[in-house]
Amino acid sequence: MCKCLGSPFEIDVPDEFRQDQNRRSKINKDQVKGVAKEVAGKVQQKAGELVGSKEQQVKGLSKQISGKAQKNVGDVKQSIADLTKS
Repeated sequence: MCKCLGSPFEIDVPDEFRQDQNRRSKINKDQVKGVAKEVAGKVQQKAGELVGSKEQQVKGLSKQISGKAQKNVGDVKQSIADLTKS
């Protein structure tokens, strides 16, 4: 868990941000954008919880799902790229 910019709530930081430099050089745009959407969705969901807005919580969950899907697309692209290099 990490506290983001002094916020009063904690967010799980995906492992992709904790990988070594060699792994980071292999991350593609879909993976980065997907993880960013996922994190933004978690923030939006937590903000919705703090203010009691079910709408914001649902939008946050939706953004997380969208981000996870985009990251998975990036993972598949990366796997294909790795296979073609072998």
